[in-house]
Amino acid sequence: MDAKEYLMEFTKIRNQIEKNQIIIENLKAVATKTNTFSEGERVQGSRNLDPMGKAVLDYLDLEQENADLLNELTNAKCRIFQVLKQVENMNAVDVLTKRYILGMKFEDIAEAKEQSARNIYEVHKKGLDAVQVILNKIQ
Repeated sequence: MDAKEYLMEFTKIRNQIEKNQIIIENLKAVATKTNTFSEGERVQGSRNLDPMGKAVLDYLDLEQENADLLNELTNAKCRIFQVLKQVENMNAVDVLTKRYILGMKFEDIAEAKEQSARNIYEVHKKGLDAVQVILNKIQ
């Protein structure tokens, strides 16, 4: 795994949690609707759930998935910080943290650090190279 993929793991998990949250909110709205309707005649042994019941089950499944993803997110963050602790260039650590943990754009990082975007790209590249050296030692 290259350094960028390794650092992007956190972002991918965080994005999945955010997507799930949107779906959870929609399911919660369906599950808490108070109007009732009939889907036709109920037959004993039928496994079809009403839309509200299905929404509740899907909601619970996604809540559990998000809980699991939060654990993964915490673990990924710890692993990433263990690697970043070994990077000597603190400016690179700061840029990598802002980019991959906080999800900032390069332009926003440059503005926050009062540096040019070009300089941030260069620091980012040096940081990725340093992380890659560390990953090569670990793997």
